Amino acid sequence: MLSVEQKIEHLKKLGFVGDFTEVRKFYAGQKFNQSDSNIEKLIRFSEELWNEYSFILKELPCVKSAEKVKLLARKEELVSIAFPNHGVFVDIRDGFYCTVCAIDFEKNSLSCLNKNVRFGKYTLAKLGDFALLGEDVRIGAILGTDVQPNAKVILGNDIWLCASTVIGAGAIINPGTVVGLGACVYPNQITETNTLVIGNPAKVKSKIDDHYQSKKDNLTYRSADEIDFIVRHLRNLGLDVDEAYLNALKGEKYNCALPGMARITEFSHQLSYEYNHPQTSAGRRREILKILFPICGKNFQVGRGLFVDVLGLARIGDDVHIGDNAFFAGNITIGNNVEIGADLILAGIGHEMPATGRRFHMLQDVVGEPCEVGKIQIADNVKIGKYCTMAPGSILTQNLSDYTYVVGNNRIFKKVKPEQFGNDFTPTH
Repeated sequence: MLSVEQKIEHLKKLGFVGDFTEVRKFYAGQKFNQSDSNIEKLIRFSEELWNEYSFILKELPCVKSAEKVKLLARKEELVSIAFPNHGVFVDIRDGFYCTVCAIDFEKNSLSCLNKNVRFGKYTLAKLGDFALLGEDVRIGAILGTDVQPNAKVILGNDIWLCASTVIGAGAIINPGTVVGLGACVYPNQITETNTLVIGNPAKVKSKIDDHYQSKKDNLTYRSADEIDFIVRHLRNLGLDVDEAYLNALKGEKYNCALPGMARITEFSHQLSYEYNHPQTSAGRRREILKILFPICGKNFQVGRGLFVDVLGLARIGDDVHIGDNAFFAGNITIGNNVEIGADLILAGIGHEMPATGRRFHMLQDVVGEPCEVGKIQIADNVKIGKYCTMAPGSILTQNLSDYTYVVGNNRIFKKVKPEQFGNDFTPTH
């Protein structure tokens, strides 16, 4: 971990000059002046860095090999600027934000940051080994508390922050904690080691040990005819179908590191970025939707910002309309005549709950991690608001208002709204 002075020296090498008094206080977790010129410059610099990083990820599928090499090199350079002396990131996807040098990540560590993970612009944190941060996670200050915005957040080893979770400033997420989908850990709250916490505010749902068994969702997965159709679809695209992909279709545990599955995942991500690119024509976007969603009814519409983790796993009915920034992961079924607002997360895939079972490993430069599948099912004639999230195994048969999430059979909870964060979070796209 770099000392405060080593972080200051890093900023100087980046071209920062002048009085670093307030920056020192900021990195030390002390009260500081947010209007200080170098603090403001640091925030602007960090915004520009992560905007460029997201731009590179979205451009990579659309450029030739020579340009791709340059972009990949710049991508790694940006990570090293933001995290000097950092460990191994399995992935940092687009929409990420943290302030340069604000996150301590040990050189021998290995962690994964999903799409749209945001640390507050004044948030300090320590990121542990084998940490999994899911889609649309927010870490930083929450209004209505007197905790300093730079009170350090500790994210321990083997923690998993599921999609749409919120972690307040000064919170300590102890080793082995799983913060369930949509849960909010409030400022200065300390979680218990090896527990599942859920709700707003987050409370212990259960202890986790090596014998923990996830509850089965009892939902019907793909029929044999559907599986045959999807397999033919992938092979027509020139993609190999391996045991992992077949297990995902059937709702069984699989390893995402197997070569066929890894290639399908990479291809899905590239198509997602191409779909969202401003230069992609309307006709090509329609083609991409047919590739990503081979089992799809008539009049399927989805806005920009689409991200599909693995193509072919979702089944879409007739007359389904979805707004911008939709995230699909896992085995999902949407009925007919469904309207969904912007910023949707359908997280129909997860990891094993015990820490030892969900660790990923580097094998010949390929990341291996066990994945568990839990189908999401949305009935016909449902209307879903914006900023909604559904967990693995969810069933929704009723309308869903804005800023809510679903766990299980129509179990609905309220999410933390953006205005509750104040100005500590910075848009990055």
